[in-house]
Amino acid sequence: MIIFYHGCRQEDLDKLIAGQLEVSLGGGELGRGFYTTLSFYTAKECAWHKYKSLTVLEIAISDQDFYDLDPLILTTPAQTYAYRRQIKTPG
Repeated sequence: MIIFYHGCRQEDLDKLIAGQLEVSLGGGELGRGFYTTLSFYTAKECAWHKYKSLTVLEIAISDQDFYDLDPLILTTPAQTYAYRRQIKTPG
């Protein structure tokens, strides 16, 4: 079992729990999408800085379901900065 966290507004929590995930919203560090972290503290900080909220959604996913996904996993700031440069570089 893998646990992820997502900082959000309280009013968005019920939608997320019901599976109503809108990946076309947002404008995070790497553009639009649904961002999660392995750190509860990081998710809480994101919720506070973005929404002035302390709401954090905990997402538990089985190992097999996780490995069936094709996620982009960046584990260091250097990876994040390099990927951001790559996707923001024209043509």
